[in-house]
Amino acid sequence: MQSTVNSYAYTQITGFSVRNLKYMRKFAEEFPDFEFVQTLSAQITWSHTVALMEKISDTSERVWYLNKSIENGWSLNVLIHQIETSLYAR
Repeated sequence: MQSTVNSYAYTQITGFSVRNLKYMRKFAEEFPDFEFVQTLSAQITWSHTVALMEKISDTSERVWYLNKSIENGWSLNVLIHQIETSLYAR
């Protein structure tokens, strides 16, 4: 009975675009470590997370930008600027 109620509750959730669902799947695949997700990526916006996934394929570089975003309080625009000017490589 409980599983029927839970699955019914999930069918009532709306508002997810196909693009965001794809990002959510990619996020789950690329960040499988629950502790990591809770401690770091929970401190930045979803837009920051999407930008990191779109613009950086290397995991260690992505984590570096994630940490710097949290440490310095970067806005999304600042994060994108830092990525586009290759701050990590400098």
